[in-house]
Amino acid sequence: LTNNERLMIAQILESTGTLVEMAQINGDDPDIIDSLPLTAYLTVDNDLRLSRNGDYIWITWGQVTDQTLDEIDLYAAQYITTRPDDDGLFVIPPLAATLSSPLNLSPDTDDSISWHRIQDCLGYVCGAQSDPDLMYVYWEESAGGPDDVYEAVLRADLVTPCSPLSSTTLFFPFDNNGDQPNSGSSFGFNNGALFNAADAGHEGEILVVYREDYDATAGGVDYRLTADVSGAGGGLVELSSGTSLKEVTAIDRILCTPPGEEIGVFDVVDLEDQDERSHGAQEVHIFFRESESHQSSSLGQALRTRVYRTDHDDDTFGEQFTPSALSSAFYLPFDLDLPDSDPAAGSDATVVGVGIDGDRVGVWFTELSRVYYQEYDADASGDVQWLNDDEASAPILVDDDNDEEIQAFALFRRRACTCDTLSGAMVFWTKAYGSGSGGGLSERLQVRVRD
Repeated sequence: LTNNERLMIAQILESTGTLVEMAQINGDDPDIIDSLPLTAYLTVDNDLRLSRNGDYIWITWGQVTDQTLDEIDLYAAQYITTRPDDDGLFVIPPLAATLSSPLNLSPDTDDSISWHRIQDCLGYVCGAQSDPDLMYVYWEESAGGPDDVYEAVLRADLVTPCSPLSSTTLFFPFDNNGDQPNSGSSFGFNNGALFNAADAGHEGEILVVYREDYDATAGGVDYRLTADVSGAGGGLVELSSGTSLKEVTAIDRILCTPPGEEIGVFDVVDLEDQDERSHGAQEVHIFFRESESHQSSSLGQALRTRVYRTDHDDDTFGEQFTPSALSSAFYLPFDLDLPDSDPAAGSDATVVGVGIDGDRVGVWFTELSRVYYQEYDADASGDVQWLNDDEASAPILVDDDNDEEIQAFALFRRRACTCDTLSGAMVFWTKAYGSGSGGGLSERLQVRVRD
């Protein structure tokens, strides 16, 4: 919580609701005004992440560090959560032991952060962390020049007093100012982003996906999608269609499968990990929006995807993507939406919900005023694991087989507090039928539930 431009943490006794202790997370500098521009500069839902084992939390925030320049830096602090003792007692240690000092992640560039995001696919139990003590944070600092995107590696400390480590490097200096606007948040295009990252499946390796301008000329624009995987088996590859005639508009989302099933414990006495603490993604699904036919057509966007297989095997890096993104054996990304269709903007495919069950992924989307469902099955035979007809997308019509278009998409809901979010997922919409009151149309709310 915030109080008088201070970021605070409170420990509350769950059984009684009694406030046990409260402390300030961000540091004070008596020489400057330590304002917290959380809503103006940072994505509110990206400023806190719980580890998949529930044993620590990272908090990130922006803070003025130079009153003369109004330079806003990115800070982070770690909090060690409280677990029951072996005898079942629940003793809450003091915050002086479990809350770290603030870490300034930003380099001294005299530029302010314009967005930030913590890696995706995190979460209690279900999240993907092949190294359970690592998290990655990305942000941009620019002032009329290149969009410098930085990477900070946060290594948690699980032994009190809490003293985590961080290291910051320049990830990529995007050449054209404005290439990465608001990459850490939704920016009005189907809640998409221009930059995202997720666990790459091996000992804390990271998969980073971002929109990049491939046109090196001044003022030229050729937006495509790039993937960058760290580690010995990683590399750099294009994920989009490999042509300047189509333009990538946004990353729709990233999904990691399968989700975790159990957690482990770190022994703070013996300093030993249980194997269950680590859970890396086996497949990472990347969904993005790209021109359906031609970037100058003024029509809508296609919904496309590739999946990254983290097992590596003996494949060359680009071949670890399906469809293959290897330059010498390059295949177009898979179109999830309706085949042989190029709807106008506003009628094109828009994802309304997703669900995961093991290595199975379900995607609900609207297109041309109808509701459709696509599903990925990693065990499906053939070269395409999505529902397909001769390798062309074959989504299932969800609303019904009548001629009436939906009046409006209403709601998507899936189960909470479980890693299986596919089973029981439901989608609601409205349709208008004849013979309503006074002979007019009667609007009805309809629903369909996935088994």
